[in-house]
Formats: sequence, C-alpha cells, structure tokens
Amino acid sequence: MVTELTDPLNIGFRTVGSREHALGDAWAVQQVQDLAELCDHVRARAAKDGRTVDLECDWDWQQGSGTHKFDIMNQVIYKSYQNLTNILFRISNSRSESKSLALLVNSHLDSSLPTPGAADDALSVAISLEAARVLIESVGRGEWEAGWSLIILINNAEETFQDASHLFSTQHPWAQTVRTVMNLEAAGSKGPELLFQATSEEMVWVYQGVPYPYGTVLANDIFSSGVLMSDTDFRQFDQYLLTPGIDMAVVGHSYFYHSTRDVVENIEPGVAQHFAENVLSMIKQMTFRPKKSTGEYEEDSLMQRIRKFDETPAMLYQPTSPDSSKSTSSTPPAIPSSTTSTSPFSSADKGGQQHSRRPDLVFFTLFGSKPLVYSGFTAKIVYTFWAMICTWMTVISVKKSNHKATEGVEPKGSASPIKTSRSNVSLVLASVASILISLFRSVLYANAVAFIMRKVLSKQLSWFAGEWRPVALYASPVLLALISPPFGTLIPRSVPNAMSERSLVHGALLLNAFLAVIIQSIGIGSAVLPMLLSVGIGSGVAVGLLLEWQSGENEKEEGTIHPVVYVVGSILPLAVGVELAVGTLDVFVPLTGRMPPFVPAEHIIATLVAVFVFLSLPLLPALVYRLPFSSQHSGSSSIATRANLRNIVRLACVLSVVWFAFVSGWGSWPFDPAHPKRIFVSLSESLPSGEYGVHIAGMDGAAGFPPLVQGLAQVVGTFNQQNAENMDIRAAEKTAFDQWNSNWGPFYPLGVLLDHYSLVTLPNLTPGSETWREEQSFGVVVIEDSTDEAAGTRSLKLEMRHKDVIWTMLEFDARIISWSIDDNPPAGYTRHHIKEASYYGTDIWTLDITIDLNPDIHESMRRPNTSLTPSSGSSERPGALRLTFSGMVEKEMWPGKKWQWEAEKEMRARQGTPEPENTVMEFFERISGWMEQEKGGSTDLFMMHSIVKDTVI
Repeated sequence: MVTELTDPLNIGFRTVGSREHALGDAWAVQQVQDLAELCDHVRARAAKDGRTVDLECDWDWQQGSGTHKFDIMNQVIYKSYQNLTNILFRISNSRSESKSLALLVNSHLDSSLPTPGAADDALSVAISLEAARVLIESVGRGEWEAGWSLIILINNAEETFQDASHLFSTQHPWAQTVRTVMNLEAAGSKGPELLFQATSEEMVWVYQGVPYPYGTVLANDIFSSGVLMSDTDFRQFDQYLLTPGIDMAVVGHSYFYHSTRDVVENIEPGVAQHFAENVLSMIKQMTFRPKKSTGEYEEDSLMQRIRKFDETPAMLYQPTSPDSSKSTSSTPPAIPSSTTSTSPFSSADKGGQQHSRRPDLVFFTLFGSKPLVYSGFTAKIVYTFWAMICTWMTVISVKKSNHKATEGVEPKGSASPIKTSRSNVSLVLASVASILISLFRSVLYANAVAFIMRKVLSKQLSWFAGEWRPVALYASPVLLALISPPFGTLIPRSVPNAMSERSLVHGALLLNAFLAVIIQSIGIGSAVLPMLLSVGIGSGVAVGLLLEWQSGENEKEEGTIHPVVYVVGSILPLAVGVELAVGTLDVFVPLTGRMPPFVPAEHIIATLVAVFVFLSLPLLPALVYRLPFSSQHSGSSSIATRANLRNIVRLACVLSVVWFAFVSGWGSWPFDPAHPKRIFVSLSESLPSGEYGVHIAGMDGAAGFPPLVQGLAQVVGTFNQQNAENMDIRAAEKTAFDQWNSNWGPFYPLGVLLDHYSLVTLPNLTPGSETWREEQSFGVVVIEDSTDEAAGTRSLKLEMRHKDVIWTMLEFDARIISWSIDDNPPAGYTRHHIKEASYYGTDIWTLDITIDLNPDIHESMRRPNTSLTPSSGSSERPGALRLTFSGMVEKEMWPGKKWQWEAEKEMRARQGTPEPENTVMEFFERISGWMEQEKGGSTDLFMMHSIVKDTVI
C-alpha cells in the first residue's frame, strides 16, 4: 500500500490541492470500498456455513469547507479550507448501541510539500486499513467481536495545519460518537513507535499490554510542554471533540522527516509490523465488551469508563473477573482505579487548550521491557516512603562512621578526627550542594566548548550526521567538571578522603530521592527519573551497609566505601542515563537540522549531553576521592592522581574539538546522503509586472551554506543567458524574514526558521501554463463594498481566485471589527495572514470583513507600501487596503512534479507533437543537477514557483 501511494509514477507527492492529492483520495476510497465488500463476503461465507456473523461495516467520503484558528511558533494562523475530504470506515455489530461509542483511529493521507510521505503518513494509513481487514477476517473466524465500534479516519489534509481533522471533528455525524482517539503518526523511519502523548489514563493502562510497548512519561511531559515545534491531528480531537486518547509515532532517524527521502526504501524493515501489532492489540482491547452467560452485554466495559473532558469524571474502575467460559473473547487487563480524586487528570492540568491535559499517571519502559504504570497518588506515597528509607540509611552510615571516630580511629589522611553527628550531617548537606554545583559546572563546561565551536571556530553542527557524535564531543568537558574538586568552603581538603567520599555518595542518594518527591508533588510524572537514580544508588548503599555489618572490625580502612557500592549503585543510573540519551538524542540531533541559525542548537545539544552524562554517572564525584589529590600529597610517585586525571581529560577535550572542527571535515560540511541538509528555492513571480526573483533558504546554522548560495547564484545568473546577454550577475544578498515577506507565502509562518538569501535579477521565464496571468484567474475581487461613515467602518466581501495555484495566502494590515473566519478577530491594528487549502480543481474562496476606517496604528506597524490609510497621505479612499495575495503553481514544484513533467515530454516525443516550452521546470532541473554534482547527494532540495500579487482596494 505504501509503495502504491508514494510511487511518483502512480500517485507520489500528495501535496494538498495537487493532482496527486486527488489521486490519493480516489485510492483511499477504493480501499474502504474493498473493505466493505470484504464484510459482505465474510457474512455471506458464514451464512453458507450455517453461522451468523454479527458484523456491520459502513464507509463514508466526507467533503466540506470551514475555517479555524491555529497557534504555532507564537504566531496565530487563520485557516480557510475548501472542499477538503476525509475517508472513513466503521466496523460495529448490528446493535445500534454499539455505534454510540467509538474508538477513532486516525492517520493522514496527504504529504508535506517536499516529500512523498512514505513514513509520514502513508505507513499509518496502510496500518489502519490492514488492521481493519484483519479484524473483519477475525470476526468471520469467531476470534473477535466488535463490542463497540471502530472508526478508521483517513484524513486528507493534516500538513495544512490539520484542516481535515478539524472538518471531521466539527462537521461529521460520527464525530459525536467518538469516545477516545488513537492517532498514528511518524517523524522518522526507524525503530519502535513511541507513545509520546497521552491524555487517557485508561489507554495508557491498556498500552502496557501491547506486544511491543515503548513509551515514557518523560516524552509525554516534553511534548505537552510545547518545547518541540511540532504538532499532530491530536490537537483537533482534544480541542473540538474533547476526547482523551494517545498519540503514537515512529521517531527513529528523523533525518528524512518532511524530506524527499521519505520513501519506502528508507523505512526500516520490521517497523510496520511492530507498529501494526501494537495498533491491532489496542483496538481489540478498547472495543472489547464482556458478555453475560445469557449472551447479553455486561453493563460495564472499558469504553464506558472513559469520559470526555466536559463530562462527569470517569467512575472509579473496579476490575471484574468474568468467567472465561461466559465471555466471547479474551478479557483485557484489569485497570486499577484511581484513589486520588474524582478526576482522572492532575488538578493543575484541566484546561481547554492543546497540551493542557496530562493523565495523573507515571509510565516508563527500560530496554524494551513491559511498561511500569502507576498512578500519581501512588507515586507520591512510594517516593516519600523511599526518601525516608534513604534518610534512614544515611543516618545509619553517619552514626557508624561517627562511632568509629569517637573510638579514636582517625581516618587516613585526616588532620583531626570529625567526632560529632552534627559535623557529619553538615558534610552530607554540603555534599548535596557540591553535587548541584557539579551539575551546573557540567553544563557550563559543555557550553564553553559549544561556544568555541559556534562562535570562535564557526563549526556548528559538526556532529549532525550521527546521534552519538555529540557525546564524543561534549562528554570530555562534562567529565572534567565531575572530577574537579568542589569549592573549598563546601568540602575542605582537611576532611578525610574516606569521609568526603562517603558524604558524596549519600548526598547523591538524598538529592535524587527528595528531588523525586518534590517534582512529583507538583504533578510532573517525569519525577520517575530521579527516583530511578536514587533506587540504583540506594541499592548500592544498602549492599555496602550490609557488607560493613558483616565485616565488623576486620575492615581494613575505617569509613571507606566498599567498592561494591559503586558497582551495584551505578548499574541502574547508567542504564537509565543511556536509555534516556538514546531516545532523546535520536530525536533532538536530527531536529537541529530543522532549527534556524538564530537558535543555539549547539548549546541545546551540549546541555543535553551534559545532563545525560551527569545522570549516568552520579557516583563519579565520590569515586574520584579514591585517588590522592597529587603525588606530592600522597607521598608517592603514582600517576593515578586526581590532578593527572584532570590533565588527561583536558587533553581529551582539546583533541575532540580539533577532530570535530578540522580533522574529520565535519566542521566544514557535516551532511551526507543519509543526513542531508534541507535547502529551499522559491522562484517568485510578481504580478502584473511578470518580474522574477529567486529566493534561496537553508534550514539550519551549519557551516558551508553561504558559499553554496553564491555558487548557486552563478547558476541562476547564467541560466537562459542567451535571452539576456547583458544581464548583471549579482551575488545573493542575505535577507530578513518578517511578517511582511510574501516571497515564502506557502511556508508561512515556518519561513521564520529559514536562513534567507535573495537574487533580484533573472530573465523572464516561460512556465508550462500562464493561466494565473489572466486578469480574472488570479487575484482578489471585491464582490461587495459598503462604508458606514457614522460607525467609521468599511464592510467588504472578497473573492480570492487562484486558477492552477494552490496553498494561497491573503495578507493585509487592518483593525478588524468582524469577519467570517470566527467570532473573535485579533484585537487592534495588526498584520493578518489567512492561509487557504482546497481540493484539486477548487480555485475560489471568500472572506467577509468589516474594518475600522480610523484605527490607532502603533509605530511598529508603520511599514512602507504595506497598507494605505488616511494618515498615509494616499489619494486613495479612506480605509483603502493593500492586499497581498500569494500562492504556489500546482504544476511547477520540484521534485514533486518532476516525473509528471518528464512523462509528458516523453509522451509528446513518442507522438511527435511539439513540446510546450517550460523554462521554469528546466530552471529547476538545472539547479537540481548542479546541487547534486556540487554536494554529492548530501542536500535535500525543494523548489517552487510562487506567485505574488498586490491589490489596493
């Protein structure tokens, strides 16, 4: 299925509004029709065998229009969509009651601008359809029964800010039956699918029973915080259906996410099977409904316990133990009831906006194990009890050490014995402070190296082509921070080494134990991280105390930590740290390739590495005290001293910087075919003048882009030079992107992420079609226009026409009194951006607005040639507007239209018909060829022909 959808000779790049997008829509309709026929076949086959199959299948093709508001990157985008579609398939039993509650499984059929979207999201579409086929066959074999209904939603416009899921949520009659949602996504092409967002306690409990679970509350907390500039259809179901659910995605190797390399060949074998088995298991458990011995359904089931956010909170779950002989299928795992409150959500997280709801649950997996899931209330009790145990172990250890000191046993290296419990307690507290300072110092040292790489050497992102390369660069300065001595005022050198070592071990234990209690008390489930670290350290401390008790007076060196403490105490922290680093760097390192130069990506990665190394080695500061401070201090010539160790690590820091910046070559160009740089080209045509400009942009701050842009400028300047012999070839100029920049209209507001360069000299090109150049084919037409002088307002009905142009955007400056987008227009005089998305062939959309004729204009909004007002001295009528209308030519995108263009040329050659001139696509072909030759496939290039037209009304 994925191959059928993504093959450019079949369907290919399914950009919303394109011909391929419509072909994908027709393909999906055929798939659900085939499933409906399979249902009929299963029923007929059962009847032939004398059996009755309780199975009903329905499908629907929804088409509709609407408007909505979308918040992203601190920008408000207003959307208008026309005739977009959804393809739906529902499985239920013959009882109408079964259709009253439904599990919604959502995936999206469309793909983003530069990509055929194999993983994102054709893979999820195929999984949804295949799961439906397997379930239908299972009903026929008597292996499954649809107690509650399953709705498969294949929405056809997610990449245009979730228009199609908004259409379903607000306009489809089945939407009101949805009780919970499972959203399937992809931001990568390798590894297990990750449960990264959850708002349903019940579904998290069920998820732990799937064949290959992988998810942590940390991922949920990170995504729900809004730190990542990413979003899914899950938002629409949260905001408009008020339904809880889970969001799952393939995230490994996200270097190909939203790129031309998101093809079937790059999806790791086994990923689809892994993902599909988990989805199928979830569906079976969520739609399960136990039966009585009479054949009637039980009055209670898992689906009935789930409540929408605006309903009465879910009743406490009392797991039943139905007799297996009285049930038609296997019973799902029991879900413990919450004892904290009547609400299934943390009290601090009840709200109506995206990322506002987190279930009061803690869940995590380690190295592929079955997830451990427990309630937030349980976490508070367990964490508090464990912190008390850790305190008790520390007190026992302190008393033991103190007892030895009072017997006159002076620890080795001591100037004078420490004889009071108060002194020992103070030393432990000082050790806690020292560990916190070590964390700060780790981050500081790593960021000092990051500063050198970014600002001094200009070698940012040298580690980009490998998720573990940042560790090789930044681990050394972190280790240097951890083995450096604490400030003398905290742990003076006069304190015996053994005493300092013991206090640092207990300080690490207490710090993590109480940090877990504090973090969990404010409702953040990621408190499990310091909890796991403290359990690991505490296990080592407990073993050490036991060994000390057994050894009695035969211990060779009083007060010294037993070596087994480090062995046992480091196993779990190291495992947790490595697991955390693997999962986080696998997402964040590729993500830096989608961060603009002004984002300090180098410092973000350096900070992450510092934290991971610190968490993985919590006992290293204590272990260093096993070594003498220096050979002079120890009275020997041993090279195993703290001073020498620090010198070795310092040398490692220098060598790693030299390697990454110069020797490896990564500092000059850190990209390769498996880890490409994203480059965008906008061939901008201004109407009605017909002037062309070329705008080039990169999506990261790595070295090597400016020289590449200047080389590309030469290619642009020499193209078609036979028609422009005297053309001036100019260097590309770096340009800023702001809200008045219309050259990247289809990318707004994501254009702020790009590093922009512009060329303004280019000969006139000949596109494959010139429909949009016709007066009535592209632009803004005023249908109605009236002015209310008394109220000081002007009312307009505008019609936007865009023949053969897609992803249009209307921009203007005004203070809006009312409009047809929603009932709450932005306040004050500001810049407005209304983005459109339409089905293939739909080329008109409208807008009704009423504006203020005499608005108060802030100085920051007074930009030249952006708006005409009475104060501007214009001869135009009061309240005149300058409207900027832009879009992208549907037939001239690269590489999305490359195969169609080449196929048309080949067909005309076979037929012997004249080939229409299309120098736009030839221009794109020339740039693509040059880029491939120059960088050997290490760039991912997207090019578009955009149209910009200014109109004053």
